[in-house]
Amino acid sequence: MALSAAYIQFLRSPTTAVLADGVAIHYVPTLTSINEPSAILKHLVAQAKLLTKKKENVINAVEGADSVSLEVDTTIEFVSGGGALLPGLDDNFLADKVVSFPMVR
Repeated sequence: MALSAAYIQFLRSPTTAVLADGVAIHYVPTLTSINEPSAILKHLVAQAKLLTKKKENVINAVEGADSVSLEVDTTIEFVSGGGALLPGLDDNFLADKVVSFPMVR
C-alpha cells in the first residue's frame, strides 16, 4: 500500500498500530507539537469533540521511501472552540462555523 493511501486510511480511522515510534504532529502556526503514538491518538480523539471534519480531499501527494507529504483540501465545522488550529479563540466567534482551507500533512 502506498504511504499516502495508508495515511488517508489513518485519517479516516486513527489507530496507533500504523504509527511509528518517533511520530509527531506539529501545528506550525500555533507552535503546538504532539509526540508518541498514544498521545497523538488521544489528541485526535479530543480534537474530534471540538472540530467536525466535513471533507478531506488530497490535492497533491509527494512520497519518499519512508515519508509522505500531502496537500489536503480540508473543510471543518467548529463545534466548541478552535481546537489546536485556533486555540484560545472565543466560542462566540467560531461555534457552528464551517471553513475550508488547504492543509499540508
